[in-house]
Parts: sequence; C-alpha cells; structure tokens
Amino acid sequence: MFPRKSISNLTQNQLERMLKDFIKLEDPQKPLSDEKLVNKFKEKEISISRRIISKYRKKLGIKNSYQRNQK
Repeated sequence: MFPRKSISNLTQNQLERMLKDFIKLEDPQKPLSDEKLVNKFKEKEISISRRIISKYRKKLGIKNSYQRNQK
C-alpha cells in the first residue's frame, strides 16, 4: 500500500480549492459537516483534521453545515 498524503505535501491553496469543490458538489438539502468533509479528504488519501477543515472553511467565508442547509 502507498502511504497517505499528509497535508504538508499539499499547499494550503490546493486544500482550500478541494474543500470548495467538495462543498460545491454537496446536496444542498444535506450539507456536509466538517467531519464528513474530513472523510471526503480521506477518500482521496489525504489526512487532514476537522479543525483544519473548520479553519479553512471560515477563512473562505463558507458557513457551517447547519447554516448551509437550504430546507
């Protein structure tokens, strides 16, 4: 097996772009929580913490999953 990519192998801009892409593709009725976003990165074999997801999401002006919920 190949080792997981650590966030140190990717730039902050790359991670932020991926985060925006994940959120852009989410179901507006069921927005992804920060924990689910962590799992999306894991699917890409990228290890990233929920705190980093939250930090980047806030920096990008993206609301949390409860605030993004469009019922």
